[in-house]
Amino acid sequence: MPVDLNTSIDFLKQRVDKTRSVQAQIAPTWLWPIKSLAEWDADSASLDVSVEDSLAETAIEANTTAQSTRGDYDTRLAAIHSITVAVVGVMRKRAERKPELGPVVNELSARSDSRKGTEEEGAALLSAWKLEFDGAAFVPGPGLSYDAFRELFYGRAADPLPRRP
Repeated sequence: MPVDLNTSIDFLKQRVDKTRSVQAQIAPTWLWPIKSLAEWDADSASLDVSVEDSLAETAIEANTTAQSTRGDYDTRLAAIHSITVAVVGVMRKRAERKPELGPVVNELSARSDSRKGTEEEGAALLSAWKLEFDGAAFVPGPGLSYDAFRELFYGRAADPLPRRP
């Protein structure tokens, strides 16, 4: 079960505040050797999400950014998977007419259900598309181009095609 960062910070702040409260009660009769009341107050403030630039506020902002980035990444992977399914299907049909493409196409897959698998399938497709299907020259369907897929996959423009002898 994933840990909710807000709940964890709230729990830690409650523990710090209770420990500080106990220390304040016993301070007149007992010396606390680990932290002073001021240090406990500083720890409490760092865990207070309403304090600007506190550790808690920074952690929650970082967590929110990470969740958003993960969502963007998953959306990108879904698009990569969808395109991989379509292009591999077209390549399989092409290989039926050109048997020399069979060994390459037979190594391609579009069945992954994991992030890593989708990346691996996309990388294999890019390689086959570039080296065996002449990259940008092979357009398997409307809106399906090597350069666009490569840019989606890597997040940057396509590299130049290798020159064939």
